[in-house]
Amino acid sequence: MHNPLSVVSLDPALDIDPQLERAADAPLVPSNGITRGKRLRTLRTLARIRRQLRRALRDIRSALQLTRGAVARDCGIDTAKYAQYERGKRAPSLAELIGLCEALQTTPNVLLGYELPAVPSAGDNQ
Repeated sequence: MHNPLSVVSLDPALDIDPQLERAADAPLVPSNGITRGKRLRTLRTLARIRRQLRRALRDIRSALQLTRGAVARDCGIDTAKYAQYERGKRAPSLAELIGLCEALQTTPNVLLGYELPAVPSAGDNQ
């Protein structure tokens, strides 16, 4: 018997399976085990790290009396890209983070907010 409520298309390959229709109406349960709450906590943590990185880059660069261009050059990246890091518009790759640490004479823990900085003085830059 034909169900008059089923979706029928001109192409039989596009007909929707009734079991799939019921599955589509079911509440979404993530297959990877990540709940909405866990995802929100992760997003909040990433936002906090990005804010910390932005502040640390600016503060340490200022303490060392370096320009954005000088830090970018030492890291081997474009000045505009570095400026995006300082504004929090972009996050560095792991390799770029290591370059930033070397250029700013600090550690990833300090830049990411897991350790209080020992801000270097301008005299240490020589």
